[in-house]
Amino acid sequence: MIYNYLKTNINYYLISGIALCIVIFGIFLLIKYEKSLSDAIARQENIKNNMVKMEQAIQDMDSLVRKMNILLPKDYNHRSHRELLLVALDDIKTIFKGSEITVTRFDEKDGELFLPVTIKFHLDDYSTLLRRIGYLQSLRLPHFTIKNVNIGEATDKQANVIICIIEGLLKMPAQRLGEIKS
Repeated sequence: MIYNYLKTNINYYLISGIALCIVIFGIFLLIKYEKSLSDAIARQENIKNNMVKMEQAIQDMDSLVRKMNILLPKDYNHRSHRELLLVALDDIKTIFKGSEITVTRFDEKDGELFLPVTIKFHLDDYSTLLRRIGYLQSLRLPHFTIKNVNIGEATDKQANVIICIIEGLLKMPAQRLGEIKS
């Protein structure tokens, strides 16, 4: 009797077992799909946040490039760095009229090109010294680094003449900004 009962109902049991397996497999797939969907949404939010950060970084870089271009001499891309140093030296000669300006040779060290400069002039008053030192320190590119300032009386027969000697370096990078290698 049990055998007959099982024999007639086995097909129903098999069909219901298969249906149960399909439902369990479907639930498993839905759980995986929901988890994958939530991960994709989280990644999309992360991408949006990173995109905002990248746009801000691009704006910061553009601002920095504009500031750098302001600091560069007008003819930076059309002259060599040695020429730019000599142009700056001519500007110094123009500002320091009547001064004795001595230069030695160009030198390059640690990625910098520099030109040693010595400026000797008669010092009439303290404000002249401050204006001239202020001009030298205001040079951006090439930059003037003051190594030494000597103030003393003239050694020749002139009376009451004060001489000032400023020793320094006109410096700038040895390579153009776009050519610098890390």
